[in-house]
Amino acid sequence: MSPVAHHLGDYGLGSVAEIFDGDSPFAPRGCVAQAWSVAETLRAWHELAAA
Repeated sequence: MSPVAHHLGDYGLGSVAEIFDGDSPFAPRGCVAQAWSVAETLRAWHELAAA
């Protein structure tokens, strides 16, 4: 999750790109701000925190 966390301040402050590459360096792709990507990132962080 750390590559996504670093991405939060890059383009749309507090937003997440539409998609990321699956392999390192996990480069963002697609549109610079996507609601479902933000929602899934929050869900994943919540799941990890609860584990």
